Amino acid sequence: MIKRSFKISKFATVLALSFVMLTDASAHCKWYDAPCKARQAAEKAAAAAAEALKEDAVPFEKNELRDYQNDTLNAYQNATATVKSGYQQSVNMVNTLINDALDQLFRASARSFTSRNSQAIMALRTRMAALQNDVAGMAALHRVIAAIATKALGSDDVNDMILLGQKIGFVANQQGQIVLSGITNSSWGISYGIGAAAGVGVNESYGLAMSTVQTNGNYTFGFIRSVGGSISPDLDAGSGQIGLWWAPQPVNQQGGPSVGFGGGAALDVGGEVDFSWSVPTTLPNAANAVPGISLIFTFPLVPTEVPTHVEYGWNISGGYSWVNVL
Repeated sequence: MIKRSFKISKFATVLALSFVMLTDASAHCKWYDAPCKARQAAEKAAAAAAEALKEDAVPFEKNELRDYQNDTLNAYQNATATVKSGYQQSVNMVNTLINDALDQLFRASARSFTSRNSQAIMALRTRMAALQNDVAGMAALHRVIAAIATKALGSDDVNDMILLGQKIGFVANQQGQIVLSGITNSSWGISYGIGAAAGVGVNESYGLAMSTVQTNGNYTFGFIRSVGGSISPDLDAGSGQIGLWWAPQPVNQQGGPSVGFGGGAALDVGGEVDFSWSVPTTLPNAANAVPGISLIFTFPLVPTEVPTHVEYGWNISGGYSWVNVL
C-alpha cells in the first residue's frame, strides 16, 4: 500500500472553517437553498442582538444614578445661577403670600384632580410596573437617563422617548393613550435626582420632557432642571428612584416659579405622588388651574395594596424649573 502525505495549506484551512461556520449558520437548510441560509443567519444575528440588549435592560441599581452626578453637574452648570435665584424668589413668594385659605384651595385642587383622574394614574402605575419586565423598554429607559446626564439628545434618544411614551401612554393618537383632565396638548417626562450637590440648598432633579402631540410632524423635547415644589419630583440621590411626571402645558411653556406638595404613597403608584402648579401670575389663579403630577418609582417595583384614601400631609413649598427647549 502506498502511503500519501498531504500538506494542508492555509487557504484550505480557512475554506474548511468557513464551510463549518456556514453549515452551522444554515443548519437544516439544503445546500442550494440560499433564502433559507440567509434567513437563519439573520435569526442568529437577531438573537445575538437580543442578548446584547438584555445587558442594558437590568433594573436600576442604587448607586447607578449617583454615578451620573459629576456628568450632570457639569452639563447643567450654566443654569445654576438662574435656578438658585428663581427658587429663592419662589420660596419668598410662598412665605409671604400663602395662608390657610390658599393652602386649602391648593389641596382642594389636588383632591379634585385625583378624583377625576384616579383610573388614569392607576394605569400609569401598572404600565411602569410592566416596563420593568420589558427588555426593550428598560434598555430605552437606561439610555434616556444617560442622555439626561450629558444634556445631549441624539436621534436614538428621541426614538427611545417615543418608545417609552407609547408604552406608558403619553403619545397622542396612539392606542392606549392616557389623557389626564381631558388635556391632550400637554407634556411628560422622565427624571432622576442627585441630591443637593448643585449648591441650591435642597434636592434637585434632572429630566427630559417630551410633548404629547407633534408640531409640524415632530415632537418637542427639552431638558429640565427642577428644585423644590416643581414639576419634577424631589428624588433621593443614590436610591434608584426614577420620576415619571406629567404637566398640563406643552414643553415650550414649561419653566419658571411653581408651588407644590406631596400626597404620600397614594393611589398605589409604588411611591409618592407630588402635585405642582405653575405660577405665571398669582397664587390664587395658580390654585384654580390643573396641577402637574410626579410619580416616584423605585425599581424593582413591588405591588402594594391600594389605599382607601389619599393623605395630603406635606407643606406647600416653592419651586423653580429651568427648561432648555430643543
